Amino acid sequence: MLSTNWDILLDNSIKKYIGINYYEKAVVDYCCYISSFDKYDKTIMPGLEMLGMGGFNVKLLKLHGSLNWLQCPKCHRLYVRFDEKIGMLAFTDYVNCRHCDNNLGISEANKLISNSIMPTFIKDLSNPQYKLIWQNAGVELSEAEKIVFIGYSLPQADFEMRQLLSRMVRKDAQIKVVSFGKSKNAPSIRSLNQRYKIFFGERFKEPIYIHGARSYVMNELDN
Repeated sequence: MLSTNWDILLDNSIKKYIGINYYEKAVVDYCCYISSFDKYDKTIMPGLEMLGMGGFNVKLLKLHGSLNWLQCPKCHRLYVRFDEKIGMLAFTDYVNCRHCDNNLGISEANKLISNSIMPTFIKDLSNPQYKLIWQNAGVELSEAEKIVFIGYSLPQADFEMRQLLSRMVRKDAQIKVVSFGKSKNAPSIRSLNQRYKIFFGERFKEPIYIHGARSYVMNELDN
């Protein structure tokens, strides 16, 4: 799954399901190098580490960052905690990277920061962790036979995402768009339909599903 949203509802839902059904056998995989914010929480680890232990990973590629991440500006390690938006701690509390403190000595330079990417025309994607995420996103898109966009308006300001889609989506990929509206003739739905039609051309053939994400997902599960 690819997400351009900072919120953690999806993260928490996947983590909860894994915890109930596959405890210590699977992890949410952000496709970058992470550590648990809580030192002794063994349910958070890189996906490759879990695969090496014989388990499996559920990929969640958050292209613009996440509110449950904090990053060390020195070693670039991402710290993760589920069920809490620890990204806000960077503005209220002084929390250091424990690895840099142990290896390099305690320093204010080790203070964890929040580095979510803002929705502007000029985005800084030079962060090595985001490079890994975007690279993995490109691979996933190139392998996908069907791509479903849920609640994504394909905004002009999201230039990097549009460029990624333009480069990496297969020519024969099926494009499905899920939104919410009173009718297919509503101005917002017509505008969204036109935007996707211009961008994807003949790959976008199906009408926009206007009954919302929950209805779409439940229908897919029934099928």
